[in-house]
Amino acid sequence: MNRNGFGQRKKAAAAALFLLLTVFLYLGYVVLYRQNTEPKTDAVSTSTKAVLYSTKHQMFVLRQFEELYRLAFSGRAAETDYGMTVIPGLEATKTLTENEGGKTEICTSMTPQGLAIARDYILVSAYCHTHKHNSVVYVMDKNTHELLKTIVLKDKNHVGGLAFDKEHNMVWVSTSHNGRAAASAFSLQNLEAYNFEETQAPMEYTYAHDLYTLERDSFMSYEDGYLYIGHFSKKQISMVQKFKITENGALKTSSGAEIGIDQEIVMPEEVKKIPKKIQGFAIYKNKVILAQSYGAARSSLLVYNYNAVMHRTQTRYTLNKITLPQKLQQIYIDGADVYILFESAAYAYSAQPLPKVDRILKLHLNEVLKVDLEDLMLESDG
Repeated sequence: MNRNGFGQRKKAAAAALFLLLTVFLYLGYVVLYRQNTEPKTDAVSTSTKAVLYSTKHQMFVLRQFEELYRLAFSGRAAETDYGMTVIPGLEATKTLTENEGGKTEICTSMTPQGLAIARDYILVSAYCHTHKHNSVVYVMDKNTHELLKTIVLKDKNHVGGLAFDKEHNMVWVSTSHNGRAAASAFSLQNLEAYNFEETQAPMEYTYAHDLYTLERDSFMSYEDGYLYIGHFSKKQISMVQKFKITENGALKTSSGAEIGIDQEIVMPEEVKKIPKKIQGFAIYKNKVILAQSYGAARSSLLVYNYNAVMHRTQTRYTLNKITLPQKLQQIYIDGADVYILFESAAYAYSAQPLPKVDRILKLHLNEVLKVDLEDLMLESDG
């Protein structure tokens, strides 16, 4: 072999090695470093500005999802921020750290999870990705989208779901207790009275129930006197369990003998199969909308008839499927809209080369369900 040929191969091998090392270091930074590290900050309060994009830039990023773009932005030019709501606290959130006796600190790795509409408020739950700080619920004005306050919770739970019981004015949160799935609640009255700046203390729960029949409390939804709680699974068919809410707003308890527990516990009245990788669940009349998302794969909204058997081998039961950006979390139906939340703009994920969403979006419910708007409004009025 001549020297020129040998030299060229040596340079090519060196270039390939350099490229491989660069990719390895980049992935290490994106996947490992950012998910386990909080950037330093000079902030002294919870951030309220969009962490990544202006309104127009966010809309531009979403243009590649044609159906989503139409469902989210058509007819919304007169609405604040085209109907979008900035997710607060992604850059900085004032909260507590239990590890130092409840010391007040600024967290820079809050990751949004749960979403609910409670009367005049938009609620978003978030957890500290490095598990150093207490989880929170951001409270925003539904009309102006202004951040009104931050509810600091008692622990560092993943808080994957939120639900609002409008009959009893109770906000439910996905929690855990001693390693077991749990569901906790506080009243809307307590939410409105809560002032972290004055108390420097976490919100007290009105109710807290251990869930013996679920591996995890991953997401929630309220409908017609029942709390629906689901378990996320990335490999297997998962489930949603239906729990009755009593007259005083707590979950109904009954004998646990059926599952070998010698005490009164919360037991589901119905269990439904759902596909794997479900992050959110919402019910409208006889239909259910599922938010399916995991990892770098694009997300989906899946629509079924409620009574259909729903799992991965029976896609013929799917009434509609809408492709969305990666890292979709909870969804919530309010009036004629479906609110959807993503976690992709959190510090842990925002360096990944994927389309990101740093706002809550609203989709037209009738188009998601594939029904006429007039029929939808008639059903809503009834």
